[in-house]
Amino acid sequence: MAVLLHIDTATPVAGVCLSRGEAILGWEEHTDQKSHASFLHAAIKRLLDHNRLTAGHLDGVAVTIGPGSYTGLRVSLAAAKGICFALSKPLIAINTLEFIAFSAAQSAPDFSPDMLIVPMIDARRMEVYTAVYDSAMETVLTPHALIIDESSFHSFRGRRMLFCGNGMPKYENFIKEKTNKSFFSAPHSITHMVPLSLQKYQHQRFEDLAYSEPDYGKAFFSPSHKN
Repeated sequence: MAVLLHIDTATPVAGVCLSRGEAILGWEEHTDQKSHASFLHAAIKRLLDHNRLTAGHLDGVAVTIGPGSYTGLRVSLAAAKGICFALSKPLIAINTLEFIAFSAAQSAPDFSPDMLIVPMIDARRMEVYTAVYDSAMETVLTPHALIIDESSFHSFRGRRMLFCGNGMPKYENFIKEKTNKSFFSAPHSITHMVPLSLQKYQHQRFEDLAYSEPDYGKAFFSPSHKN
């Protein structure tokens, strides 16, 4: 059974998980976004040591590829690619919104299979990164950046919808009409990344280590960049 390392630092809640097949060997989560980088490598070492494993025992590394925090995405992808390059292991990329949606579907007490799932990541001001998935995690609306207004998601009127993620409160507090809408505020769990990563590993849906890069969700601009 594949031993996989799962890494997520895309949002304020970071996580690292170790799994063998469908079994979870251990995980750690961290809520201080400013110190995700220092948390990450120490947490990986603790998980490996606790299970009497080394990085060489890994069969692959899965990482959330975005959208999310620009710095957070670079931190996790750099760590994942470093391990994969050094040990010739495959890299698995998980879309952050899909991961959040899947986690909510597993955790929300009022979730039902007829619902659409709408994950939201805070992108500052009234903007979020969002997408829409059905209960089978098929994409209904592709990931994109959205400035919230009263018309957001009007095309899905009449459908039951579950909103989740750290950008969800912006939408919940802004809209007046909440019929057929449910709101799940608990953060996603790194343990719910395991089934998504394992499925991609089994189908050998791996990333090109040389060319994989974060999916920022919108153009990235650096104040130090000059044309």
